[in-house]
Amino acid sequence: MFKRMLSVCTLACLTLGAASPALAQSAYPQRPVQLVVTSPPGSALDIFGRVLAQALGKLWGQTVYVDSRAGAGGTIAAAAVAKAPADGYTLFLINEQILVANRFTYRNLPYDPDTTFAPISRLIETDQLIVANQASGVKSLADVVELARADPQKLAYGMWSKGSSPNLVFEQLKQAAKVGILAVPYRGVGPVMLALQSDEVQLSVMSAPTGEPILSTGKAVPLAVASDRRSELYPDVPTTAELGYPQLRATTWYGLLARADTPAEILAKVERDVRAVLQDPGFMERNAELRGWRVVASSAEAFRASVAEQVPQIREMMLTAAITPE
Repeated sequence: MFKRMLSVCTLACLTLGAASPALAQSAYPQRPVQLVVTSPPGSALDIFGRVLAQALGKLWGQTVYVDSRAGAGGTIAAAAVAKAPADGYTLFLINEQILVANRFTYRNLPYDPDTTFAPISRLIETDQLIVANQASGVKSLADVVELARADPQKLAYGMWSKGSSPNLVFEQLKQAAKVGILAVPYRGVGPVMLALQSDEVQLSVMSAPTGEPILSTGKAVPLAVASDRRSELYPDVPTTAELGYPQLRATTWYGLLARADTPAEILAKVERDVRAVLQDPGFMERNAELRGWRVVASSAEAFRASVAEQVPQIREMMLTAAITPE
């Protein structure tokens, strides 16, 4: 009798022990969650990250804190996440460079764009504007081409890394229009905006929400939307397709990742909860700082498919623009 009771107890303990990881996962999160972002504090990605962190923290009853690790096209942040435990307590908020452009702009990445991370959801997106500062006197894309053709040293554009939207758009424009425009690198979109205002550079490309502070005050003017669809914030600004440059396209999107070997139950929960937060009809209305963004809130599979579709498109753009890896 005693042996039978001991066997039953042993079996129960073993069963409970085997189930404990699943129980822990179902109760996720049980402690604060780190949300790593690839841009500096105050950037559009950082601002969105803080809004998302607050919403998830409220839903989960746990602190979700933003860890901004800017630099090197997001590879510094990616390397940190790649080395973090695959337990769901380090999530990764990215823009399109991490999974798409970086594979063509860096020879030695500290991660594999296809295997290191698990896609959770493509969250939001917005189109990009080609802008010029007030001091340049440029009022249209035609003005850019005319000035650049007359003097290849006259105009310069600010970018934050190889493969970033300004780099892709202006290098393609140079090829298409056979003109010269100088490229000046900076450490993020914030410094680019300052450079525009001080006339260190005359041109750049940025999202409508990011550029709004200098566009609304007249310190910069929008020349075109790098898309075939007009901007909701700037409906009177023509698209590059309308202006005869359909190849000049740039859409910024933000996505959420985790380590690829994170337990499937945790990935599924984060996906469900993130999509629920974004699909709440009041989410965008409550957060005026997100004005101009479109909610996507895709499934993990749809996110993976969208990246697979974009990779060959960016490869072709890189070849056309003669952008080589470093």
